[in-house]
Amino acid sequence: MLLTIPTTHRPATDLGFLLHKNPARPQSFDLSFGRAHVVYPEAGDDRCTAALILDIDPVGLVRGRRGPAGEGGLPLVARLEHRAAMASRYTEAWRRYCWPVTSVADLKLAPFHVLAAEGALHTTKDHRWHLDQIGSLCAAGESRVLFSISADHLRS
Repeated sequence: MLLTIPTTHRPATDLGFLLHKNPARPQSFDLSFGRAHVVYPEAGDDRCTAALILDIDPVGLVRGRRGPAGEGGLPLVARLEHRAAMASRYTEAWRRYCWPVTSVADLKLAPFHVLAAEGALHTTKDHRWHLDQIGSLCAAGESRVLFSISADHLRS
């Protein structure tokens, strides 16, 4: 979170006196919910700006909070940690499908389902059937735009 307080009152550096912070020295201090940093991006006689940067730790914030019956925020902390772990696993999974693209030749598509074909819908077929069909389509193509992934690869 960022909060800036500018002033043009002369002398503008009196803002540091009002806030009890020296404009010439960046300062940081710990709080119960994270860390605060106070800096002055500009400090002159005509204009002065104080900036407060709060580095909030959401898990630490919840851990320090008490529930109505004096219980800690542990169920919420566990849920937040689980969500963070799941987000990390998701990022690892999709990162395998990211690569630099500088031209059309670098494009690759990885289809996972065949939704329909002439005269048929395939919504009731299992995932392995879809991967097998896509694998045969990719093997038959010479464009090298489509590539397939085995079902075994997806399980890991």
